[in-house]
Amino acid sequence: MGGIFYRLDAIQQMNIVDTYMLGGSSVRHLSYPGHSPVTTVSWSPSGQLLVSGSPADSNLMVWDVALESATPLYRAGGGVTLTAWSPDERNLFAATPSSLFRVWETQTWTCEKWSNLAGSCQAACWSPDGKVLVFAVANEPALYSLQFQNIGDGQNNTSAAKGARLAVRCADLTTHSWELDEESVTIGGCVRSMAWDPFGERLAVIFQDEEKQARNSSLCSRRD
Repeated sequence: MGGIFYRLDAIQQMNIVDTYMLGGSSVRHLSYPGHSPVTTVSWSPSGQLLVSGSPADSNLMVWDVALESATPLYRAGGGVTLTAWSPDERNLFAATPSSLFRVWETQTWTCEKWSNLAGSCQAACWSPDGKVLVFAVANEPALYSLQFQNIGDGQNNTSAAKGARLAVRCADLTTHSWELDEESVTIGGCVRSMAWDPFGERLAVIFQDEEKQARNSSLCSRRD
């Protein structure tokens, strides 16, 4: 099993009623032995690299799409369920099915890991400047954050990002209910997905119900 990607320049030339066929000249199929089922993919901000992960494969795959070649990161250990590039492309977040996740530094492809969480990581996103990672774990109505700082090397003008050793619980998302226009409104709970706005002021959060289906959303604001 593998993945496919489409050339958008070809899609944009299509009529809205056309059907895009698999196997066409503008479709590329990517596969790697043992890398299945693929459940997460993320593009680097520059669009040059694509990462893919599988909960059943201990390797995190880094694809050079132009060459259609893959480089496995062997220390992904335990499978990969969720990936997210930082906007500055310095770091790559990769969660596992267990209570452990890694952040890869993308210049040297070395990683730091965080473990002993309350559960597996369900959602994560980066601040626009790439200095803060916010994540949520299974079965806990809360958000956690990790601060990253760049460690510069004055000799070759390069730098690496290093994360804080301990994550900080930054938001309590315990469920709250109230009456609004004769209807009951419930906000909060465990997080299904979230996204940070490009200005770094708002975080949109989607909550899930007891069946782990999307239930409602909330918008958190922060101003310095």
